[in-house]
Amino acid sequence: MRLFLLAATLLAVGVQFASPINPGKQLTVHYCCPDLALFNSTSGTCDTRQTDAEWLPPWTHMNGTRMAIGPGTVYTLIMGYPSCAAFLYRPDKSPKEDDFLALPGGDLYFPFYNTTVPSDESCIVEVAGGANKLHFAVVCMDSIKLPGPKKEGPVSQMIRTWVYPGTMFVSEIFIVLTLITYWLLPELRDLQGRTIICTLVSLFMAYLMFIVVNAASAQLSSGACLGFGLFLHYWMLTAFFWLSVVSLTVFYTTRRWGSVSLDEERRWFTYLSVFGWCAPLVFTLAAVIVDFSPSTSEYLIKPHIASTSCWFGNRRAELAYFFGPVTVLIIVNVGLFVMSAINIYKNMDGAQKLDEDGEHKGKSRVKMCFKLFFVMGITWVFEVLQFFINDSTEVWILFDIINMLQGFFIFVAVVLSEKRVRQKLMAKLGDLGCWKKQPKAADITRLDEEIGQNRNSEEVF
Repeated sequence: MRLFLLAATLLAVGVQFASPINPGKQLTVHYCCPDLALFNSTSGTCDTRQTDAEWLPPWTHMNGTRMAIGPGTVYTLIMGYPSCAAFLYRPDKSPKEDDFLALPGGDLYFPFYNTTVPSDESCIVEVAGGANKLHFAVVCMDSIKLPGPKKEGPVSQMIRTWVYPGTMFVSEIFIVLTLITYWLLPELRDLQGRTIICTLVSLFMAYLMFIVVNAASAQLSSGACLGFGLFLHYWMLTAFFWLSVVSLTVFYTTRRWGSVSLDEERRWFTYLSVFGWCAPLVFTLAAVIVDFSPSTSEYLIKPHIASTSCWFGNRRAELAYFFGPVTVLIIVNVGLFVMSAINIYKNMDGAQKLDEDGEHKGKSRVKMCFKLFFVMGITWVFEVLQFFINDSTEVWILFDIINMLQGFFIFVAVVLSEKRVRQKLMAKLGDLGCWKKQPKAADITRLDEEIGQNRNSEEVF
């Protein structure tokens, strides 16, 4: 567990312990707390009580062989926090990732990251742990690069750099075309239609954030990278929450055939909007609060956003703040879809009620919900499986590309595959003069009658 510390620079005080033992070698250690105070892992501060008169630091040779330090060892002690924002590395909580070796020159070596941190960017603290005292490391935030994203081979790196943004740009175009369709056809903007619009807006913003982050992450400052990473997290979660809202509206309307008034739909949309926009914000704000919290509680999972990329820095954070909520939402969507289908078949009389265009209102809504769930939900199932399997082989790239083409598939599902929507859109575009309208059968018949009358009245010369 890492502790984020906004540490002020303390005066470095050199203290030398003299002894005839090991007189030919000078050792150095950088201790964080002044006056060799013990570190309080609960509050994240240094206790005022003193440690033993002759403190014995942990040590090792450069080759990794641990060397025990006995009483009377000569070393130079530097005290004070480094002048930087820092993480706390705790080998007691993460024995593999947070283990470190104190080198003779005062630097700290972290085997898991194969990184040596200089003494001016790190220090160690001692925590009372019963018979055996524990040693933690305080390290500047940017001194250790956490493990980066998966799939970093040359082929996959090229795909991440060029193909991913390209497919998302294509999706953005078709999302805009779908939104234009809903703008041109007001009759589509019922309760379900408005929730679909919010889902599309969220997905558009998520893809936009991804494109910006992917294209400019190397040029972004750490603060800008953090900001774009948080926006990306929020909009991705928002898209899934609004997909759940779509499923919820279908379930609600299939339970109350014909009894949902226009005012009630508007009121429901207000409530659902609060849920759709604010619920994802809770997770994003939680990530920010935890990342900047000074607490060392083992129950807090640090997101480490912008530590290596404009996304989460470790798998635990991804699970807690993204893949965990997404998995729950996918399961909820499946449940709502199944219950909506059951409601239709239990109430076939209500399901057979026709709307103005002769469509079965209940069936058409569930069909639309199923299409959206298949496009957004099923494709993300593979992404979730990849995360839990923790497989970095490049075969998953195909599913990533399909996932990033969601905008195109949504356009096909919502516009092209819906005959009623397609016909109304063509008629509307014809009214707007986008192309010359083809005469209807009734117009052709009336035109023939007029021509026949004109021929009968013609004079013959």
